[in-house]
Amino acid sequence: MVKRFYLLMLCVVGMIQQLYSQVLPSEKLFFMSDKTRYEQGDTAWIEGRLMRSDNDTTFIPYSRYVYVELADECDTVLVRQKLVCDSIGNFITRMPIDYWLPGYYYLRAYSKVMANFAPETLPIFPVRIGEEMDSNESLSDLSCSFYPEGGHLVNGYPQNVGIMLTDEQGSPVRQSFRLMNSVGDTLSTLTTTFNGWQVLRFTPLEGMQYHIETDYKGKHYTLPLPQQELQPTLQTTIHRNRLICKVLNPDEKFKKGKLYIYHQSLGLLMLPYKQKDFVMLLNNGLSSGLISIFLANSKGEFVAQSTKWLDRYPPMDFRLKRTEYRPNERLEFQWSELPDSSSSVFVRFLTKEQHYIPKASVMCRYDSDLISDEVFPTQQTTPVDVEGWLYSARFKRINVPEALDMGILYTKDKEVVMEMQGYAKTKRGKKLRNGSLVAFRESDQQVYDVQLDEQGRFDMFLDDFGADETFFVQAYNRKGKAGVYEYEFYNDTLPGMYNWNRVNKKDREKFTVEFGNMAMTNFGVNKMNYLPEVVVKAHTRKKEYKSTKEFYSTHYLTQEQMELRNFRDFKELVQYFHAFLMWRDGSLGDADARVDGTSTYENFALYSRRGGSTIGGGDEVKIVLDGTLITANEAAYLNMSSIGTVEFLTPAEALSVVPFAIAGALVLNTKKFLGTEVESKGIIYVPPMGLSNHRLHRLPGETCVPSLPGEYTVIVDVISQNQGIHSFEHTIVVK
Repeated sequence: MVKRFYLLMLCVVGMIQQLYSQVLPSEKLFFMSDKTRYEQGDTAWIEGRLMRSDNDTTFIPYSRYVYVELADECDTVLVRQKLVCDSIGNFITRMPIDYWLPGYYYLRAYSKVMANFAPETLPIFPVRIGEEMDSNESLSDLSCSFYPEGGHLVNGYPQNVGIMLTDEQGSPVRQSFRLMNSVGDTLSTLTTTFNGWQVLRFTPLEGMQYHIETDYKGKHYTLPLPQQELQPTLQTTIHRNRLICKVLNPDEKFKKGKLYIYHQSLGLLMLPYKQKDFVMLLNNGLSSGLISIFLANSKGEFVAQSTKWLDRYPPMDFRLKRTEYRPNERLEFQWSELPDSSSSVFVRFLTKEQHYIPKASVMCRYDSDLISDEVFPTQQTTPVDVEGWLYSARFKRINVPEALDMGILYTKDKEVVMEMQGYAKTKRGKKLRNGSLVAFRESDQQVYDVQLDEQGRFDMFLDDFGADETFFVQAYNRKGKAGVYEYEFYNDTLPGMYNWNRVNKKDREKFTVEFGNMAMTNFGVNKMNYLPEVVVKAHTRKKEYKSTKEFYSTHYLTQEQMELRNFRDFKELVQYFHAFLMWRDGSLGDADARVDGTSTYENFALYSRRGGSTIGGGDEVKIVLDGTLITANEAAYLNMSSIGTVEFLTPAEALSVVPFAIAGALVLNTKKFLGTEVESKGIIYVPPMGLSNHRLHRLPGETCVPSLPGEYTVIVDVISQNQGIHSFEHTIVVK
């Protein structure tokens, strides 16, 4: 025992010394649709949660934004939305279903951090649009798939083999069977689960062949297991905080082989192959997640792999207080431990026709790291289902041999703020070095500015904005002079579609549609309209002919804006220009006094805030109505509904229009106004990816059962930083 203990400790120390790891920021997400089948013209509700997955101390994600896509059978992206998450990573959106051809479509979601890994790792699941569901009736032919742990059978060692029984339609079959050897001995009698899975445990012997026998719908079936092989294979287990790896059928020629282990919190570890059994201590700080183990020969060729799930969270028990409800009645939960503030709870009601639904416990644990020819068991899942499916799965998060040669490349940064990126140049192609750029956001009149670098590039951080937001963009040279410049904008680079989860598995084709660098221009041209030296009348209301000052509405109000704001009187209009103007009533004797609604305005005057502390004629702002100078008292009684446009002119601008207007001028034009010519040197730019859920929030409240009577399956998914990830399934009846 003492000798074995020292051998174990030397093994562990040796593994630590041979550490080869590169840990990358890692995120996973769970998302769901409210239904699995829609009609043309419906609106799908999609919600979920993005979470950090490389550390158990926090689930708060690196990124603030999520991309959700709807694609067809040809991997063509039909709808793409960019969504903002709340403080713990929750998101929700509405997605319109267009009048597409009936059939299967696919929903996919990811963050920028998730896009650093292979496209196959991004969660994706099917929805049906405009067509009845396939019949689930089992057909007569029976088939069986065998999945030995490690990838193949060897002689003389106890082994585990996952098996999957299906009919010719691919639907799982619950069926009893016998495991037999070639001399007719029955080794065991078992029954597959509701999902068609079972696990065989036996020791293959040299020279012996094995098969299973069963009688199904009047036919007798003899289904042979795969032949034993001579090369080594792997068996792994997690026991009392230790990962135990057994190399079965070791070979003297295999002494220079290596073991590799991948875990999202550890990166990729390399272990020397020196003896048959390896033990790795899993310290308490290691987060929950998949542990994938690979066995390679001396040439670096992978010959076996195995996967185990490490779960650090205690089980959670969830039940329904009752199973019968009236329409729209509140669903009554019964928790063993109530969800805390870090928790997100998602509830769905499915009818019998809704055959497939992703669950948080599956999507967050397995879908992002493993791929299999078999669909993960989705209904009444048991430990046997999970174990059998894991034997069929292969690691997909990274290309391990490539990562060993080149390292793991991290090319996309965490996305935490909306940005406008690009460069500006003159019409002759000269870079606008060290200039500046200003962007005006039309919806809320926010103004953003940024300096251009030596190459004329800009990277401007923006507050969140919705889809189809419009910006007026104008650049200035290093001397602060605006001109007619050309602009190029950089758009989001997103991963290509790789649909690994096709419904028609027999006809599954694994291919990727190439879209270059996947710039968003492949899915619609940016709505960008240049306005070089356009001369128009100020009263023209066509949006494509907006002046520079019209966008900077702190100086200028269009007729459309005047009608939208609906000023009650001149007092409210002056308050709008509070950054430049102030008014005083001389009869009050207080320099900062304001006129209330009962004032006679007899001594009213308009002053510039640039005028310092003195009050005199030199500080008074002139007021011009339709080209005629009027007094402040006259302006106070104007009917605002008759005013078309209002513009505040700085002193330099005002002196060319109004004599002695050394403090500036406020120019008003009635709706029969005089025309003034303005010149635009900027562009209108509509970014291709505004937030589709910018003003949409998850509504708090109680969960109610559906309004239509019937039998429903209730899926409850819980994601909690402190309590883990759990999924529950129950049946209710609405009467």
